[in-house]
Amino acid sequence: MRNNLMQRGPVSNLSSGNLHSKPIASARLDHKVMTFMNYWQKMNSAVTVPHIFGKLNELNYISNLAAVVDSSLKRKGMWFSDSDVFKSLEAAIWASQHDSGLLQKIEYDEVIEIIARAQDADGYINSWFQIEAQDQRWKDLASGHEMYTAGHLIQAGVAESRIIGKGKLFDVSIKFADLLVKKFGGNTPYAADGHPELETALIELYRETDKKDYLDLAEKMLEGRGTGFISSQNTGRFHPSPPVYIQDHMSIRESEQVVGHCVRQMYLNMGVLDLYMETADKALLDVQEKMWEDSTYTKMYLTGGIGSRHRDESFGDPFELPNDRAYAETCASIAYFMWTWRLLLATGKKRYADLMEQLAYNLIAGSTSQDFKRFFYSNPLHRRADHLAAFDEESSERMDWFRVSCCPPNIGRLVASIEHYAVSENPEEVLIHQFLHGEFGSDTNQPWSISLFTNYPQSGVLKIVINEMGDQRLKVRIPEWCHKFEITLNGKKIDSPAQEGGYLVFPKSSPGDSFEINFTMDFEYIHPHQLLDASRGMVAVRRGPEIYALDQSWNSSELVVEHLQIKTDGKFKSEIAKDLNGLEFIKVKVNGSSLVVDRSGPSYTSESKTPREKEIELVLVPYSRWGNPVTGGMRVWIPELRAEN
Repeated sequence: MRNNLMQRGPVSNLSSGNLHSKPIASARLDHKVMTFMNYWQKMNSAVTVPHIFGKLNELNYISNLAAVVDSSLKRKGMWFSDSDVFKSLEAAIWASQHDSGLLQKIEYDEVIEIIARAQDADGYINSWFQIEAQDQRWKDLASGHEMYTAGHLIQAGVAESRIIGKGKLFDVSIKFADLLVKKFGGNTPYAADGHPELETALIELYRETDKKDYLDLAEKMLEGRGTGFISSQNTGRFHPSPPVYIQDHMSIRESEQVVGHCVRQMYLNMGVLDLYMETADKALLDVQEKMWEDSTYTKMYLTGGIGSRHRDESFGDPFELPNDRAYAETCASIAYFMWTWRLLLATGKKRYADLMEQLAYNLIAGSTSQDFKRFFYSNPLHRRADHLAAFDEESSERMDWFRVSCCPPNIGRLVASIEHYAVSENPEEVLIHQFLHGEFGSDTNQPWSISLFTNYPQSGVLKIVINEMGDQRLKVRIPEWCHKFEITLNGKKIDSPAQEGGYLVFPKSSPGDSFEINFTMDFEYIHPHQLLDASRGMVAVRRGPEIYALDQSWNSSELVVEHLQIKTDGKFKSEIAKDLNGLEFIKVKVNGSSLVVDRSGPSYTSESKTPREKEIELVLVPYSRWGNPVTGGMRVWIPELRAEN
């Protein structure tokens, strides 16, 4: 049964002493309204999460845990498959807030019972090592994923405590966490996992229980990175693990650049920020902000993707951002979103909220199909019509599952809890960072409650109704893309609204007050950084928070995406379209030309020839809507046809 406590999100119970603001206690989206994010969350609960559990059952991920105590069952799949079960349970728990029958539909109680039976008396649980390699426990910390898997179990247990109430899953997670403290905490020899995750989970468990042993163990694991210990633990059984790949190349106090495996870097950063939140060690925050600048300003794609190299799923050099070979893993951007949320809470800097918006409405949104049960693992900005995929994560089409299927459960848990990343508070302020249609409130400082109404991102209009408010100021982010806006209070225009740090400031409001803000959304061309070789001579199109894509399926079949150029001297022609679910969005037409290409010769020549051109009109749609289904090429950065002097 559900408890009557106000619901708390994935990051909670923070002291406000060393933070700019903290998450609020109550947030809920209105699923009766067909806005982009509200509908996605509704379908995440109705379709995505049940689909994920269908695949977990079909592929024996759950029965792997049952096989621990049932020798008639055979274990199958990857050595870290338990982590996907735990991550999916976390997604289901958050999603159960929006669908009261979901937990029964996925047989939640039965799954938890299987997990509880699989747990050893000392608290250990990992079906691979319990069945396939009992003598190898804790002997390949570089790539065995034991602590990583434990971290996702603990996060699921914390979610259960916050949404359903402390139950059997929470008890299982506590028992395993206590084993980790006993074996690796205190004065025991240093140990940590080659795939960070446990650190942030332990700190969240500390916030849930006030048991400092969990915080101390997380701190010990974080502070020991860069000593080479984790690298020395690689047996070679699973994966070669050079120090940079497993985030063991440098101390967390020295590393100012994002390097190596993208997801591991992001999960490590989440743990470091969580440690800062609890210790107020300013040196940690300073390094993390420098690292964020490195990733966001030199190693991030326009859509919010990170990871330009398929090899080791890693960051490349600064401005090494090939569009067609972008790895841009979905999980990496989800972890990027979660890390950036922590930076926003720590500092209050608007740039972090701006990036979260960019990530949510572009790469993360584009990762999921419009039937909500197929997904992209990697998210390129240029897909050739005859793209050849060597592995399933490079597929031309979204897939319902992957050999390594970390992304679908990650999508499920983020979307299910997305409202908890929208608003924060401190004793003086209520801050609206993201524009979602729903109800938000808190009783932790002085009671307040607001209702937000919007059709974002199709429209830039945000209406805020004050239901209850004390002495706190209301602050609303001015989006990075917005060049002009209008505000009314109770129907009367505010000509010169106060601004502070990129936020609109409303010093005093009363119950019944209604603010309406219209952030004007115009189409505009975006140009690449001067050092971005892969996109030099190209432009992209943006409207509001959404980046647009030139998608073959929305254009004439006679055109070839690789042959198209865009003219930036014409006007944008926009119109309302509908996706496969009837959800409205804006598409745009621009002037362009199609090259008449001679394909009979070599790929290079000693002579420069000007190709013939055919005037055409191009149709672009939001990146989140491309490829439903994939019927040809796609590109975000489009060659610009420059006017002759």
